[in-house]
Amino acid sequence: QAAGGARPDPGGASNLAPWAKHDITVLFDGACGVCLWEVNLLKSRQQDLGLAKVLFVDIADDTYDASQWQGIDAVTAAGVEGKGIHGILPDGQVTFGIPVFRKIYDALDWGWLFAAHDVPGFRELMEAGYYLFAVNRLRVTGRGDYDEELRRSLSDSPATM
Repeated sequence: QAAGGARPDPGGASNLAPWAKHDITVLFDGACGVCLWEVNLLKSRQQDLGLAKVLFVDIADDTYDASQWQGIDAVTAAGVEGKGIHGILPDGQVTFGIPVFRKIYDALDWGWLFAAHDVPGFRELMEAGYYLFAVNRLRVTGRGDYDEELRRSLSDSPATM
């Protein structure tokens, strides 16, 4: 579990990027009550299993530094543009949306919860439901002012990941 600005230990046993040591690194919004509830559930599951397969990085942490996390800024990681949650795989590849959740749940032996995602028709329903939540979650969770600020940042920026 990392703070937002966690960095590799330069004098440590390994010079690997922090995400290289985990099945997936998830960039989550700790200021979102729904997101934090799920992350706390997943952290508890990981602790109960005695695992360290998932690295949780809070993009709302004041120390979050995009340069340490594949350049994914907090606005992009917030997912309000429709991509949803962002993750980093051990090889540094960035992924987003339902596949991030699937990788997390697989790593924590709860992959069966996403079996319905393999069923044609239901997959589209899950994806549409998550998309609606992702693009509206700040308004739905009482952070509408922040939603407007993020959307202005998105429209002002030349490109996001």
